[in-house]
Amino acid sequence: MEAHTAEKKAAAAQAAEPLRPLSKDMDVEALLALSRAVTGHADLSAEMASRMLAVLAETGRLANVSALYDALRLAGSNAQAIAAALKSDGEGGAKLLLRGWYTGLLPGPKGPILIGYEDALMGRVVADLPPDHPKR
Repeated sequence: MEAHTAEKKAAAAQAAEPLRPLSKDMDVEALLALSRAVTGHADLSAEMASRMLAVLAETGRLANVSALYDALRLAGSNAQAIAAALKSDGEGGAKLLLRGWYTGLLPGPKGPILIGYEDALMGRVVADLPPDHPKR
């Protein structure tokens, strides 16, 4: 199952727009580009990305995400290089981004930090369900 997940992440990263070289520290646009590559979703919230960037910086985890950005940028569209970059990421940037985008939470020093429940990707899975189910 883990190999299947890595293959899906690699395919999403390969299909994404090429990542531009960073002129300085990661900004919201760079985080969005990386997030699109990792999640495979093009329509991510810039507001949520801004909150995510702030929490990653405050918790000292931005370096993990920046390292992943650099590795994927250098990999370009080479599927093997993308897979190698994601595999070497370990517990780093990709898992942080996926956790943040799907749950709307990032790990903090005293527990999870909410960054955007309303824009979390897990909400899309159930978005077509009616809010009230008839009682039987």
